Amino acid sequence: MIRWLRDPVLEPGVTALVALAAVVYLGGARRLRRRSSGRLVLPSWRVGAFVGGLVVVLEAVASPLDDAATTSLTAHMIQHLLLLVVAPVLLVLGSPARPFLTALGPSIPLRRLRWTRGIWRELTRPLPVFLLYAASLLAWHVPGPYDAAVHHQALHALEHLTFLGTAVLLWMVLLRERPQVPAGMAIGLAMATWVVTASLGALLTFAGAPLYPVYAHATSAWGLSPLRDQRMAGLIMWAPTGLAYIAAAGWRLLRLLAEPDAEGTPPARRTAGTLAGTKGGA
Repeated sequence: MIRWLRDPVLEPGVTALVALAAVVYLGGARRLRRRSSGRLVLPSWRVGAFVGGLVVVLEAVASPLDDAATTSLTAHMIQHLLLLVVAPVLLVLGSPARPFLTALGPSIPLRRLRWTRGIWRELTRPLPVFLLYAASLLAWHVPGPYDAAVHHQALHALEHLTFLGTAVLLWMVLLRERPQVPAGMAIGLAMATWVVTASLGALLTFAGAPLYPVYAHATSAWGLSPLRDQRMAGLIMWAPTGLAYIAAAGWRLLRLLAEPDAEGTPPARRTAGTLAGTKGGA
């Protein structure tokens, strides 16, 4: 039983924000359906994905896992995995833009919305997305900021917010929520992100000494030495997190190969036809 259900007053701020996001999203989805005369504009699976993403956020930051992160780098890395991969993927699959804009549209001045669209367009280009994500990931894993975040709840919350925010931007590009981003650029973004996460994971795994003093005397509660705990955390960053970006690159590549050309023929079928014609001519 996760902590936010057992004792929700422990994380009132997080619970309130997640509840507000759910109310706005579901309200916007309902309004979209009413405008379309009852037609299902937003598939049920997308609604479920978004709600599931919010649940994962709560599980990451308002559950016993959050307590364990103060005494174990491995637990903290699992927390980061949820905020960098699992939650943002689900949130992006929920296509939140239309429900949120539909719910909040009447209260947002049109001029301000047009102004923010330009900023949003620039922030969601592959290069800015990569720089924001990589800077956030690496900066918070420098020993000084990392230890400070473990000791101070406000910094810890800021760390989680930057992780989730930059990861949502990243996965919007990788999952083709921005169709104007060419597939090749999205694949390059996925592989560059994999290099960053794999490098960080390798550093944690193969370091000859513990990097974070905050865990020097804390991991004994788990029956682990600080160095072994750090190596396990590095493997989590290296393997499942890195594989997620490789999978995203592979998915975009498959989608690219399945796209029809100007004549409406998918590349794979066109290639097969060319080969068959060549054999016939021979």
